[in-house]
This record gives sequence, structure tokens and C-alpha cells, in this order.
Amino acid sequence: MRPFLLTVLFFICLANRVAADERDADVKPFGSSGIELDFPKFRAEVQRQTGNTILDLRKKPGQGTVKIPAGDWPFWKVVELASQQMGVAFSPYHADEALAAIDSTYRPLPGLTMGPFRLQVKRTTLWRDEESQTHEGALNLEIAWEPRLLPLYLELKDIAIVYEGEDPSQPHRIPRLGRFAVAGKNALEVELRFPGPKVAAGKLASLRGNLHAVGPKKMLDFVFANPAGTEAINKSEQGVKVRFDQWTRRPRLWTVRLTVDHPMDLPSRESYETFLSHHRLTLEKVNETVTASNVLEVAEKPNRSIQEIHFGGDSAPAPKGEWSDWTLKLRIPEQIVERQALFRLEGLRLPNSGK
Repeated sequence: MRPFLLTVLFFICLANRVAADERDADVKPFGSSGIELDFPKFRAEVQRQTGNTILDLRKKPGQGTVKIPAGDWPFWKVVELASQQMGVAFSPYHADEALAAIDSTYRPLPGLTMGPFRLQVKRTTLWRDEESQTHEGALNLEIAWEPRLLPLYLELKDIAIVYEGEDPSQPHRIPRLGRFAVAGKNALEVELRFPGPKVAAGKLASLRGNLHAVGPKKMLDFVFANPAGTEAINKSEQGVKVRFDQWTRRPRLWTVRLTVDHPMDLPSRESYETFLSHHRLTLEKVNETVTASNVLEVAEKPNRSIQEIHFGGDSAPAPKGEWSDWTLKLRIPEQIVERQALFRLEGLRLPNSGK
């Protein structure tokens, strides 16, 4: 296979339902005065400035230094600089809500960044189907995002390719792949299949598409110390209103109803999709934490969600004592937003088509 050559023509980042003056919520740059940091300090500074966690899972952690030129740098550029200078790979698959330095050699891949997203080409394949006497191709793309972003669903839309020498006004359009559930992940790898070139081609003249993601704008934390467990309690934070009521306490199961009102309507979703994947509810007291065993959405409106929260049951022991013995902690999205990123790649070399 020939080496890859990739030229990035352009990228555009858009935010739907997020005003233009709030785009800094999507991109938090790393500011540098031209500093050089050992790797533990580098990780801490990335966490402080960008909100992203980087773990060190190497057999000999802590080794290496990173020099960041003066300026404001996107997160993925800083990661690339660290990879180049230290010669190590950073994996989005080894930890939850974090990137991880691992014992693997850094190899640059063709791709681009789009705000908080990174797209890389992992594999390009062309083959001949002898039965149908046709040529086909496939691209394996890895889409990664800053760990702090916490998307719920991701979809690639309006994907089209043009081979070298073909009319760009008549691209090969790739059918939609559907929406992928990505909660709890830091990256997604997808395979794009497309018809092979009609004549021998050495490269893709262009690959373009629209990356569409749905997820929290940011997360909010609510704390209720020693709830009585007999009456409703309410709090409001940045326009989000939460209410707990209908407390029950049985030997094996505690339940409470949670109503969440958002200041804006939530994006549309299919009946089988949920926006509750990042909800975290715990009961805490000294040296003890009980996590909600189940969260059921029992009713929903465009800007309201009513949930039944379980502590205990068949899968976990119920808390002990009274509701008032505990502190109830809730972590939920401020708002669920839709983000779009248009991408276009040019000059991606192909393996020999064999024609």
C-alpha cells in the first residue's frame, strides 16, 4: 500500500442551539508562554486549562517532557505535540472520560480536527467482487472527541466522495449509517463503504461530510444535605430546576421521584433513545456512598423529564437508616445540545486499484 498523503482543505465548526458567543464552551485552548513541562505537570496543566483528563498507563509512568510553543493551542494539537516529542501514543480506548498515554509508538495518521472533535483515517481498502464483477472500497474512520464533551449520540451525514479525475459535481454518496450511541466512550470507529472507481485512480480527490453530535452542553451538580424524605425539595441552577418528591423507603428498595425542567426544549430523539446516560445520583455519608441502581424515565415533555430513582433492589443493597442520614447528590446536564462539524479531506492516496 502506498503511503498516505493528505491535504486538509478546510474545516468548519458550527454549534446548533448554542449561540456564537458561547462557542468557547466547545473549545478550551491551552495557553502557553513557550513552557517545557515534565509529563506529570503537563497532564495537570492540560486538566486545569482544558478540563480534559490524561492518564499515564505506561509501564514506566512519568517519563518524558513536552515543550509547548507560545500561543493558544487546541487540545488535540497539544496532544499531537506530546505524541511527537515523547514518541508515545495516546489512546481514547483505555479509560473512561480520559485519554491515556500507552506503551505504543506514535504514528501520524491522516485526518483533521474540528473544534473538540478529531477525525483520522485508520484504514483504506479497495477490492474486486468476482461474483458481481464490481470494485468496491472502504474507509475506516476514527472519530474521537475531547473527553470532557460526553456526547450521547453521534451520526455522520451527507457523506460523499470523488475520485481523482471524476466530475466533482457528481460525487458518490454514501448512505447514512444511522445514529450511534456513544455514552461512556471517547471515540468511535466506523467503516464507510463506497463503489470503486470506474477508471484507475490513485487517490480520493475529496471526502466530505457532516459530523452531528448530541450531548450535554455542560454538567451541573446539585447537593441536598439531609433531606427529610417527607416533603418535596427544590433547587435551581442556571435555569435548570430540579424537584425531588414521592419518597419511599422499604427494607430492600428506596425510591424517589425526580422532575427536571430545562430552560429550552430538548432535541428530538427516537423512542428507544435516552438522554439519561450521564445522570449520576448518589446518597453519601461519612465513608459510605450508595449509587442509584436504576433511573427510569416515566414521563417526558419537550423541556421536562420525570424520573423514578431507585436505590437498592435486586442488583444492590438498599441504604440503611433514614433519608435524613444521607446527603443526596445529583449530577445532570445543564442542557442537551446538538453540534455539527463539516469536514472535507483532499488528496487521500489509495491502494492500487488493480484496474
